Amino acid sequence: MERLLHFFVRPFEPQDRVLRVHEEMCEESTISKEEILAFLHAIESGHVVLTPRVEPQFVYAGIVLYDASNGWQIAVFNDANAWDYIEWIVAADGRRVDFDGISEEDGAPVSYTPSDDVAWRRYGIPGYLQNRCTKCSASIDAQPGGIYLCSQCAQ
Repeated sequence: MERLLHFFVRPFEPQDRVLRVHEEMCEESTISKEEILAFLHAIESGHVVLTPRVEPQFVYAGIVLYDASNGWQIAVFNDANAWDYIEWIVAADGRRVDFDGISEEDGAPVSYTPSDDVAWRRYGIPGYLQNRCTKCSASIDAQPGGIYLCSQCAQ
């Protein structure tokens, strides 16, 4: 009985200490601004290659998830076939940052938008209200069934 009583009357850690430890753990598990910018630069330069889980043009308006050649993942919101914003990024070690967690400081990743050329070449996002041939980049009409080839490349 004494052991049981000791269990119920022992002091607990103050709530603010528990919250502080939780916040520190969350801070350690996030991705820094510098790491995000380095990752985005590596994508732009071609040092990191993205593989979309589905053809980005097929999504048209929604989240496109990419696996990166360095083990990271990035999810981009594609709005009417135009780059909109980064939804989330996951590092190879499992750290994750969501759009709401990306800083709004000057030059921060939340304001990152690639050029139209980079959006097409690196992310496969063709541009506002456009569809492109995935082989030659020619402008094409939207194709049923998710086939994005011009008539010449389809042969």
